[in-house]
Amino acid sequence: MKCSFTLSKDDYKALMKVVSKRLVALSGANTKLFFVNLLVWFVIGIAFSMHISMLRKYPGITHDILFVAGFSLAALAAIIIGSAYRNQIVRRVAHSGDSWFYQTQAAEFDATGLTASGSYGETRYVWSAFKHVEEDTANLYLFLDNSQAYVLPKKALADCGADQDVRAWLASHAILA
Repeated sequence: MKCSFTLSKDDYKALMKVVSKRLVALSGANTKLFFVNLLVWFVIGIAFSMHISMLRKYPGITHDILFVAGFSLAALAAIIIGSAYRNQIVRRVAHSGDSWFYQTQAAEFDATGLTASGSYGETRYVWSAFKHVEEDTANLYLFLDNSQAYVLPKKALADCGADQDVRAWLASHAILA
């Protein structure tokens, strides 16, 4: 069975989300990040309560204290917005417009594996090369490593009638339950 498809920037964004989720899960970062976030918000809470305490204790300098508090909140907002903006810029230039990722690709499936081809060349993966499979509403992500995955659009698999066979081959190699 052979399927052809073209991936989009939305597919790349979805891949990055799946990879990020996988790396966080593998590293146990959810627990670690929880405690880091708890510490950060504890410090912010203490600073906020100190501002309130100073407003009550020194009513004559209310304007100055509110000015400092306003700039502190503005700095926090700038850090959050700057981080999100940086991620957006990096994602936008991660692949050039003529990248292999966005070229028309073909995937041919058989009982032994997957042959991927496109304008960039051709490569062969045996089913056991895939260590993990994730999926969302649009794609199957066949992980070759913790952060590298081959993206297969579900629509393309369904259109060429390979969906059930691919899932069965992945399941037979204990990759997909």
